Amino acid sequence: MNEGKICFEKGDYACAINKYEDAFNSITGRDKQIAEINLSRAKLCLKWLNEANSAFSQKNFSVAKELYQNILNENPKDEFAQIRLEECKKASTYLRISKNSLTFTSSGVAQTINIQTDATSYTIENKPSWVVITKNEGYISVSCNVNQDEKNRSGSIIIKAGNQTNTISINQLGKSPEVVFSISNQNIVLESPAAETVLIDIKTNDENYQITGLPYWITFGKKYPTWFSLYFQENKNTVSRKSAFKVVAEGKEIIVNAYQPSRDRIGNSSANQNSTTYKKSQSLKTRCFNCPKTKDSWGITLGHSNLIFDPLNQKPLQGINYRNGFQFGLRFDPLFKGGFGLNTGVFLTGYSNIISSNSSSNFEIDRLEFSIPLHLEYRLNFSKWFNIFAYAGPRFNSFSQPANNQTVQPATVDYGAGLRINRIQFNFGKSLNVGDFREFSNIGRKTSTYQNLLITMSYMF
Repeated sequence: MNEGKICFEKGDYACAINKYEDAFNSITGRDKQIAEINLSRAKLCLKWLNEANSAFSQKNFSVAKELYQNILNENPKDEFAQIRLEECKKASTYLRISKNSLTFTSSGVAQTINIQTDATSYTIENKPSWVVITKNEGYISVSCNVNQDEKNRSGSIIIKAGNQTNTISINQLGKSPEVVFSISNQNIVLESPAAETVLIDIKTNDENYQITGLPYWITFGKKYPTWFSLYFQENKNTVSRKSAFKVVAEGKEIIVNAYQPSRDRIGNSSANQNSTTYKKSQSLKTRCFNCPKTKDSWGITLGHSNLIFDPLNQKPLQGINYRNGFQFGLRFDPLFKGGFGLNTGVFLTGYSNIISSNSSSNFEIDRLEFSIPLHLEYRLNFSKWFNIFAYAGPRFNSFSQPANNQTVQPATVDYGAGLRINRIQFNFGKSLNVGDFREFSNIGRKTSTYQNLLITMSYMF
């Protein structure tokens, strides 16, 4: 049996099997039992070794790693298994990142990128000098030095894990050009003693500008980054009135003179009052803040999603078990005044059984999801041809696996953002699972990420 032990420790399990079989056939008693045990160990290690080598040659490193570790648990002196195990640890079958590009303002505030890999470590290369990266478990934090130039700048970083690489493009906007502090009217002269609202445009880099020194008969109205309003009370006196106040911003001040005539002619004043009030009301009506500039609320939608939660078994999916989803539907985005609106529609998503690029399965849609989202959104309507928006809200789902006649009603909460260019709208979002509508009382008690990526493109009409 000593010869079998020597072969076993060298990792020559075929030799060890032959030696242990010879010993088993030639001895008796307790030694025969020991030989039988050693023979079983040698056969098991040989089986593991063949399976591990096959998985390694197919670059299925996660399986190979587990099998080589099983061999070393039985035979810690197997040098070949030790070497192969280290090679498996350094190799990687997949590397996934949550974002392929980042865009920063001139201030360069940090953003995060989630990283998933089965490699024991990853490296970051090709980093521009103005980019700052902090590595953490499962994600990296990326920020930029303040861009003091008005020109945009761009670069990229490369993330490597084993034999996998991903490139992330990085863009940083230049600082905004300096705006000369000014206002549209420094001498306000009213034509009537009637009450009136006056609008004044302002140009400044300081959004926290102040209006100080207003007389009692002038009230500060609305304030926005590019304009503000003042309300002049009716002058019921027989003496005209005038005053001055200051607009303060960027450590500077502009003096504004204001004049309002007296009510010395009641008849004319009344006529002027009606005329002026009508003109101003018309002027204010044309200034509808952030109102929608397009009526295209319906859209045909195509999309892709990444499902990382199994609603049939109510548990998260792991790693390469994530499912790819392909979505089709009818979108309805009614838009209201002030930038508010709804983000809803009816959508059908099919999830494929292709769970990784190394899968040998045939492509097949084996899970279906019918969903109706009901999201509240807010849009910044820059023009008829361009706007950006953010949205959040619940989504009602019916998820099924037709082959097994299984159907559940997962409750999810979605959130995300998007933009519309002419008639093309893009939505980017994520969703959380908050329970099942069949167990309504338990909704919200436990949450888990449902889809870590949902991208859709819609043609609006």
